[in-house]
Amino acid sequence: MKHRTIKLLIFGGIIFCIMMLSSCGVSDWIYDLPNGYSIWRINVNDIALIKEVDELGEKALDRYIVEFCYNDAFVGIKRLSINENIPYQDVEIEKLDKSNPDYYLVDTTADYILGPYTADEYNIQIETLEIDDMCDWIKTVPRPKGVRK
Repeated sequence: MKHRTIKLLIFGGIIFCIMMLSSCGVSDWIYDLPNGYSIWRINVNDIALIKEVDELGEKALDRYIVEFCYNDAFVGIKRLSINENIPYQDVEIEKLDKSNPDYYLVDTTADYILGPYTADEYNIQIETLEIDDMCDWIKTVPRPKGVRK
């Protein structure tokens, strides 16, 4: 009887740990950017650019952000190309083409988004606007340094 109780306690403990570690929100994070913008990891598929509005977050650009860079006024975004007509729950991120992301440039002072661009078009836009102080690209996976819960 004792062995059975011990086995049940161990099994229950393992199940509890698995549930806690795999529950929603455990590995979510927020990376603060200038002018009320931030990158939020909402879940495994949804890493989004959020604009703070009246203490609430409003999605500025959602789903599948793989890298970002920024300065005091602009945010650069690399986002996996997706067909917006496919329902969110039907998209398998593992099957998306990661070799040719869409590029976006966000003016955080004027609150507008330029793009999607190809890599070449993005670089032309950066040169045209004379933006020369962007940080290096920061990957969203694994969790970047400097995030908060």
